[in-house]
Amino acid sequence: MKKLLLLLIFLPSMAMGLEATYQVKFIGNFSKDIFKGDNFPKNPHFSPVNIVTHTKDYSLFPKGSLATPGVKDVAETGSPTQLTRELDAAQMVNTVLEYANSGPVDGDVAVSQTITVKGEAHYLSVITMIAPSPDWVVGINSLKLLRNGRFIKRAYAPLYAIDAGTDSGLDYTSPNLPTDPQRKIKRLKYINGKYVKKPHAFLLIQRIK
Repeated sequence: MKKLLLLLIFLPSMAMGLEATYQVKFIGNFSKDIFKGDNFPKNPHFSPVNIVTHTKDYSLFPKGSLATPGVKDVAETGSPTQLTRELDAAQMVNTVLEYANSGPVDGDVAVSQTITVKGEAHYLSVITMIAPSPDWVVGINSLKLLRNGRFIKRAYAPLYAIDAGTDSGLDYTSPNLPTDPQRKIKRLKYINGKYVKKPHAFLLIQRIK
């Protein structure tokens, strides 16, 4: 398994007012030219890209845990409706600061959103469904944007496919095959018996304010 390469650049001065605004750019890498093979789907895309800023007491989809109903819906259908309910509930107890989402994204297209972090809510998480797929997502969970009193200036990371543990399909277009009992979230190593070597997307995070 390749280790996650994450490049972080720090601002030279202390974070002022413990608040910052970031541009989060999701860059699709999901195309037939990249993922060669007969099993590649005809309409590669991503569901709406969900971006969340939160405290350390909230976690969107930590590896080794079970997917929440909202994460399950995103992973299997791409719908953010149930996830939005969960985020609203987390806002009520002050563990989520802000969240935003895009529309569906073509497999090799980039989209950007802006979002705010402040105080203790300086963690960033992103999730979107690889579509079509049984229950595969890409994203990042709980990236800390404030370190040693300073906001990072930039972060860049490849996003490898993650298995949400709710459907046992082996290929992009496998029929629904619910996983019972549900399994823990983990890195997806194989698609139709072939090792997944390349990231399906990239994430570029830049401070703009």
